[in-house]
Amino acid sequence: MNTGSDRPVALITGGSSGSGLATAELFLSRGYRVAIVGRNTERLEAAKNRLGLEANVLCAPGDMGVAAEAERVVDVTVAEFGRLDVLVACHGYFAPLIHVLDLTGEEWQRQLGVHLFGVINIATAAAKVMSDQGGGSIVTISTINAWQAEPHFVPHSVAKAGVVALTRGMALDLAPFGVRVNGVAPAWVDSPMGAPDFVGIENQPIDCNFQNRPAHPEEIAEVVWFLASAASSALSGTTVMADLGQMSLLTGLRTVEGNETVDNMRRWRNEASSERGGPHETPYRDRLLRMEMEFGAGVHAS
Repeated sequence: MNTGSDRPVALITGGSSGSGLATAELFLSRGYRVAIVGRNTERLEAAKNRLGLEANVLCAPGDMGVAAEAERVVDVTVAEFGRLDVLVACHGYFAPLIHVLDLTGEEWQRQLGVHLFGVINIATAAAKVMSDQGGGSIVTISTINAWQAEPHFVPHSVAKAGVVALTRGMALDLAPFGVRVNGVAPAWVDSPMGAPDFVGIENQPIDCNFQNRPAHPEEIAEVVWFLASAASSALSGTTVMADLGQMSLLTGLRTVEGNETVDNMRRWRNEASSERGGPHETPYRDRLLRMEMEFGAGVHAS
């Protein structure tokens, strides 16, 4: 047990890689003790070794899609550190790309179980501790797919839209207990989950956002830090788009004919939607194949 310190405590799901690991590094550097959560124990241990400061880092393996495991992770964190000040719900996995007419009930349940109910489970368990101790901050991670549709990606979009709604609803219910709930919605991120999006157009400019590049995990972590800290005390129930302007760019260019960015995106999406049965010979298929080689189909990135 490490309850003697007055350092605050952050619990970060998906903390073994990408934005979750970058968030853990940032919170540690700014005086927090952290518990990192994921399903893959080897990656968790590797992340802990990278983080160092062993006395201030806890590995808590668990599947957030299972309510009892989410509750156990929170209990283990509080037992080790004595408190819980911040939850960052950053877990997820690369879902297979399947046409909506070919989705099975089992696939719907699997994707929503992790990406929506996994957030519900861990946020609810954390909120109970925070409300009893008089306050805290919860930060959810969704994506811009909560608003922007992509071919063969319907369950993912539904789950992320649910996370945005969950963020608003929990913020309202938990405000009397001093618990704030906000969210971050990234677009493409230069991480194990997001980097393959850019490999398909190697050595070419990325013209889908204002800065022609993916976001870096460290940038997402800074947004999470702001939302978790007292600096964002005026925000509650807010989801911040950390997308380098991608949504604004797409909105502004959607009706512009002859624009190369818009023409390419329309052609890409039309090709991806031209047939049923999942991804076809498009950048989406390339991305899926790369992810399957890297992680295995349906494997958590956390």
